[in-house]
Amino acid sequence: MWVNTWNVDSLPGRAGEVVEALSDRKVDVACIQETQWKGSGCKFCGAKGKRYKLLWMGGEERSDGVGIFVAEKWMDSIVSVKRHSKRVPILKMVLAMHVACI
Repeated sequence: MWVNTWNVDSLPGRAGEVVEALSDRKVDVACIQETQWKGSGCKFCGAKGKRYKLLWMGGEERSDGVGIFVAEKWMDSIVSVKRHSKRVPILKMVLAMHVACI
């Protein structure tokens, strides 16, 4: 499993570009900073076979924000996503017989 981190410096309008770069580099999980998206939620990004699930947490205004892209092949491994603090999400996944916290 390849895990990466990236400061995207504003995600609005660029999610497809980020997914393309992650897919080209075969990144399975990417923790991103500076999403600049409001609120929190999840959505699918990318074309079939190269899709990622984006889980994001932002503030009430379009500033800061963090997110995690998870490759399609790992989506069923997600156990939970919790907000530890304003800038720290905790993603729990089951990998084989082990639990990984990212």
